[in-house]
Amino acid sequence: MKIKRYKIKGNATKDDIIHSCYCSRFDGGKFVISDADFTIFKFIKYKKNDSEFSINISFRLNIQDWNDFDNILVLDEDWCQPYTPFYDYYDKEVSDFPTLEYIIAEYNKFLDSLNFLEEVKG
Repeated sequence: MKIKRYKIKGNATKDDIIHSCYCSRFDGGKFVISDADFTIFKFIKYKKNDSEFSINISFRLNIQDWNDFDNILVLDEDWCQPYTPFYDYYDKEVSDFPTLEYIIAEYNKFLDSLNFLEEVKG
């Protein structure tokens, strides 16, 4: 299993982002990027070990100034810090790591559902 890579569609607007996702949103998001205009997020519960994570996607005023590494934070909600294994395995195949595999699957599913993004095949 591998973390998919994404880019924002060239014609995406703030309204497109706000109205196209079934997730929560708030103004700001400086914990993801220092000049965040707004952030969308989704909580994930991994029941096997009763842990919680969130996927936080922040956008600047210029929506097109976005990339899937700097503008997304996968947060371990139990420890209130980035989920380090997610970043340690960025662009690598993952196996025999059930919690990380679950987070990657949920991450890919969530980002696949956002119609203002498109997967970057590499």
